Amino acid sequence: MIRSGVGRGSGAHVRREARGRAGFWQLTVRPPALRPLLGLLAQSGARLEAEVQGGSMESAIPAGSQVRIRCDRQEPEPGQVVAFVTTPETLTIHRVWYRGRSARARAYIVTQGDANPFCDPPVLLGNVLGIATEWKSADDERWRTIESADASRAGRGVLAAVVRRILCTALEAHPA
Repeated sequence: MIRSGVGRGSGAHVRREARGRAGFWQLTVRPPALRPLLGLLAQSGARLEAEVQGGSMESAIPAGSQVRIRCDRQEPEPGQVVAFVTTPETLTIHRVWYRGRSARARAYIVTQGDANPFCDPPVLLGNVLGIATEWKSADDERWRTIESADASRAGRGVLAAVVRRILCTALEAHPA
């Protein structure tokens, strides 16, 4: 999950910061403003930085780290880490485990936090803000690349793999 800072009044405040060769945008969003901004940000080509809360991506991204998100509507692939809206006030960063294949299911992905025992409900691609590309811990200024992982690995046990398989099969049959 990403914590959005709360700005004054309603809506959002966006501040551009130049860092190195590329500029990054620091986004501050009041909860009701997140969903309407999603489509604009996802198509903008902007690069955002946000703070991660919680440990669902531990080992790949420590809790409290800053994460850079590339918002360019690139189709996420299994193994990549994406930022997506789960509720009007929550942006989540998890790894893509599966992408729908059938005509009706192509609009969905299945994600899972690296430290979570089970996968998330299917995520509509329209709710994906972008791909998380780098992270840095609170006590270190060095940015590190978020490594892709083999999404077919069975690192969470048999039960988690069975649940994931059932969910992905159900997604293909009845995506909506």
